[in-house]
Amino acid sequence: MFYKEYKPCAELEKYIKCFWIMERTYDDRVGRYEYLWPTGLTEILMISGSSFTQVIGSEEIRLSDRMLIGAHRKRFTLKNEGDAKLIGIRAYNHGAYLLFGLDPNAYAGSIVDYALPGLDAESLLRMDRPDVVDRLNDYCQAALKPSELLDVFYKIYREEQASVEELSARAHLSKRQLERKVKEYTSFTPSELKNIVRFDRARLKLLFTRDPLQAMHDAGYYDYSHFSREFKRYYDMTPKQFVDWLPFYGK
Repeated sequence: MFYKEYKPCAELEKYIKCFWIMERTYDDRVGRYEYLWPTGLTEILMISGSSFTQVIGSEEIRLSDRMLIGAHRKRFTLKNEGDAKLIGIRAYNHGAYLLFGLDPNAYAGSIVDYALPGLDAESLLRMDRPDVVDRLNDYCQAALKPSELLDVFYKIYREEQASVEELSARAHLSKRQLERKVKEYTSFTPSELKNIVRFDRARLKLLFTRDPLQAMHDAGYYDYSHFSREFKRYYDMTPKQFVDWLPFYGK
């Protein structure tokens, strides 16, 4: 298996979290499933090889090899049964809006067929990895659109310790106006987005430390019951259940 995230060029870092490439075989030994967790981000995927299905209960829905995964509040489960190569653009929601004109409210909580206009995905999937990143940087730079609120959106995603009142003052907007703008460009209110980012970091902490209490403290919580309830709201399991489930990840 190969998986690597690539930082975008400096001009794009407030629009795109990363580009990524993955090559792997899905089978009984290593697992057939991928889990898409709530991150508050938009994913644009290009795939060659074996196709994915989305698992919803007992049903499997075949997915396109060119797709957009909108920001979601619950886990998605995908399944594959062969060799696949994936190239992804992991964009902040406002970045997907500003770069590609993708309304995050229209795609929230869904997986849809989508191909970036003017980008030859088939050629991209045949390129060497460094060339892929160069091509994606060039493509996205050509689509750059400025926004007076770019820094505000980025600060929320970075979970900087600024209140909504402070952010609205910096943007010269009322609190209500800022909340409407954040909702328009990200599909979340500022508090919702901050929570999703916070709990995604807690999930990653659990992934590497297997320590629910450490994850709780890092997320800024001091009451484990409260932290556990909030965690379960996003991931359908408590932090301890998540840790116990990790050995079976992908199986």
